[in-house]
Amino acid sequence: MGLDMYLYARQFAFNGFKNQDLYDKLVQEAPFALDTATLQVQVAYWRKANQIHKWFVDHVQDGKDDCEEYRVTRDQLQLLLDNCKLVLINKEEAKTLLPRQEGFFFGSYEYDEFYWYDIQDTIDQLEKILNEYPEEWDFQYQSSW
Repeated sequence: MGLDMYLYARQFAFNGFKNQDLYDKLVQEAPFALDTATLQVQVAYWRKANQIHKWFVDHVQDGKDDCEEYRVTRDQLQLLLDNCKLVLINKEEAKTLLPRQEGFFFGSYEYDEFYWYDIQDTIDQLEKILNEYPEEWDFQYQSSW
């Protein structure tokens, strides 16, 4: 039990992805004919990184913390990445840019080694995502607690 957080990448296709070989493989493996398909991949995962969750709630979910799925733009992911890099450079900004959020089983509220680990982990995950997934992919964030 606790705060689990997921970021998914999705690509919707009508009569084919840009990667036609992948689309053909999906059609071939499907038990019925496919005219449209959505490919979804989990691209990031956090556990009890409540400062990252709070950022998504504040900047993506309009303040609603309801465990629903929310669309995240590439610009929003870039802003989160930039904020993470800024707090590593200037740790005094952490409470302003990426403050902790209290919640039932949300993990530590301290600005300790776990906080900084989550910040670096977020940088690593987001840099990989933004470099590896082209513009035609959409992103969704969802939490569970």
